[in-house]
Amino acid sequence: MKRKYLIATLATSLLLSGCNAANSPDTNESENKVNSKIETSVPKTEEASSKEVDEVKDKKTSEEDQTLEETSYISSSGYGVNIPNNQSEMSAEDIISKYKKIFNIDNIASIKDVSIDENSDGKFKTYAISYTGEDDESITLNTDMYGNLIFYSTYFSNEKSEKLSDDAPMDAINRLLKDLYGEKSNDFIIEENKAGYTMGDPNLNFTAKRAVNNIPLDTDFISITYDSKLNLITNVSVTTATNYDFSDASYFPDSKNTSTVDEAYTKFKEVNKLYRGFLGSYDYNNEAINYSEVLATLDKTVPLDAKTLEPLYNYSDQPLLDRPYRDYEKSEAAVDSASLSPEEQKAVDLNKSQKSLSEAEKKARELFNLEGYKLSYSNLSSIFNSNDKKIWNLSFSKDGNEDIVMSFLADKLTLESYGNYGTEIKTGNEIKDSESIMSIANEFLSEKAAMNLKDLHLTEQSKYLGAGDVHSLTYIRKISPDSYIISDKIQVTVNKKTGEVVGFNKYWDYDIKPKELSKKTSEDEAYNLIKDKLDFNLRYIPVKDSDKISIKLSYKLSNGSSPWSSNIVVDDETKKVTDEFGSNFEDEDELNYEDIDDAKDPEKIKELARFKIGYFDEKLNPKDQVKEIDFLKILASDISSPTFVKNASDEDIYDLLESNHILDKDDKSPERLITQVDLARYMIRFKGYNDVASHNNIFKDDYLDIDSTDKDYGYLVLAKEFNIIESNDKKLEPRKKITREEALYDFYNYKQFEINK
Repeated sequence: MKRKYLIATLATSLLLSGCNAANSPDTNESENKVNSKIETSVPKTEEASSKEVDEVKDKKTSEEDQTLEETSYISSSGYGVNIPNNQSEMSAEDIISKYKKIFNIDNIASIKDVSIDENSDGKFKTYAISYTGEDDESITLNTDMYGNLIFYSTYFSNEKSEKLSDDAPMDAINRLLKDLYGEKSNDFIIEENKAGYTMGDPNLNFTAKRAVNNIPLDTDFISITYDSKLNLITNVSVTTATNYDFSDASYFPDSKNTSTVDEAYTKFKEVNKLYRGFLGSYDYNNEAINYSEVLATLDKTVPLDAKTLEPLYNYSDQPLLDRPYRDYEKSEAAVDSASLSPEEQKAVDLNKSQKSLSEAEKKARELFNLEGYKLSYSNLSSIFNSNDKKIWNLSFSKDGNEDIVMSFLADKLTLESYGNYGTEIKTGNEIKDSESIMSIANEFLSEKAAMNLKDLHLTEQSKYLGAGDVHSLTYIRKISPDSYIISDKIQVTVNKKTGEVVGFNKYWDYDIKPKELSKKTSEDEAYNLIKDKLDFNLRYIPVKDSDKISIKLSYKLSNGSSPWSSNIVVDDETKKVTDEFGSNFEDEDELNYEDIDDAKDPEKIKELARFKIGYFDEKLNPKDQVKEIDFLKILASDISSPTFVKNASDEDIYDLLESNHILDKDDKSPERLITQVDLARYMIRFKGYNDVASHNNIFKDDYLDIDSTDKDYGYLVLAKEFNIIESNDKKLEPRKKITREEALYDFYNYKQFEINK
């Protein structure tokens, strides 16, 4: 099964929203993954230099003395202050002194320049402090006005080569957290993010998750990068939905008198419905969408108050408006006969059966007030997931700005997407009740998009008003009273200040022919699978109530590290629990082999396994001869994700390596036991030296068991020179059988050669 075809469904709504998702109160851990790097060194205890202090001028204003009680959400500048801060404001001088000690800023040999910038939205101020030194050495530091760290990054040109202890990164992180947050640093949950590591990369990535009373707050965390060559932290980035003072836990409720996990999960199943239906997955080889039967949650599951077991988000049960679907007559344009192939004739017929550009433009102007707008761009294109549907894409501009874009299904001129990029965010009272937002969206769907709302189901997430100036609603396709197409979605974005729909996207499979549901997995079984797969336990979460954000103690599911979606899907056939794109919710563990001690050099194999390079089997079977497909998966693990390699079919692996010019198109024998010459050929192609290796005449005949007349001679010689294969000085041993452990040693040798060259 290929990656789900709807992977881009959030793009337009995110573009329109302009929100900082990491700071949204209903953002979960999976959406909060931050890739920014973070760095620190061993602290010293020196004061700020007089030069730096002289460069700072105190610019206090009456606005800066105000509290943050009115700041309930993120401003457009991205400040993450949702809960009032109880600290006193610090001067820039004191902030410099504080972080000179924490980050040992004097470690830069010669500081050439220091700059201090202030940024403010009128209520909340930040400092940006930059140091530059010789050899392009630099430090960048961002704090809030209370001296709390927001971001830190440093670059040093010097490199260190000494071997570090395994505890060095964690020691440095614990020391940093202690300096930043005092005794509360002991509450952090520190995890190493091993996904995406490559051999030779000195950067180790960690996440320090905020916890209070040993209970996590998934929205507040610190991303940290440790450079193992420099032996220091090089990047730090703080993400928060509360405020940047992680040492303050005064607004966190206690954990006394909470319900049990079993009591909470029983209630959780009542509140969070599982939707039974079909999930589409696009098969690029066959150019078709395959559907699997699933039971799925929709968007974020609803957490429960840990003490009362009441839902923490309120729902509106207002029924959707019922409007008839408006149909349009198809064009009956005749097609002139010509000497065209059947395929060409089919393409011509399809285009002529569509509405014209002038009709599409007329439709756009009828639906929307486009007075003063000019049509600036048009395009008639095929819909990639349909063989007989076309779409008109139109852009309209006013005063030289491309403000409004939309698309129509070309045969019926039904609206498929809409984006108004020229709507100004107006001041004034925003729409705060979900019923009004829903009514605006539903009216747009029925009046503008000609949708029958009986065919749609509004998901839970859309009934919770989040942060920012816009609010997005998500609908899925309903095909019967109790079944849905989970992957067919519609998203509507409403500007809460103007009451206008500023975004609409329809992601739909027009060729689907739903089958009967088999219902092999019961709802109770699905709920048990979800509980076993994901952590259902106590979590602190930020909740908005009457414009004020407070921290609630809840029972909720942890959706792990799924990067794209918080939807939870149980496959009815395989009973696997994934997100809607087929990804597991937790990171894969390192490869572990039951018989690792039977290998000649377990440490090399463990080092590869740390980067998820190896065999996705319970046993290594080190002395068995390696099969072609198993060795090719080792290569694939270094150029693709471990999840892909683990779940890929043999055909997928061959397609990947063909596209990377490692295999010939017809070179496929998965079960064949490979020899040294095969391994050399694959590895040299993998390294990109295929053209060089094919010219045998440029290599000397220095070996007893093969000469330059053999077509594979160049591959073996290069593999020997690059230290990929091990052989004696006089022989290349082309017919030597390669065991599973030897294949890993040879790949390890290759990686070490690349790292150290």
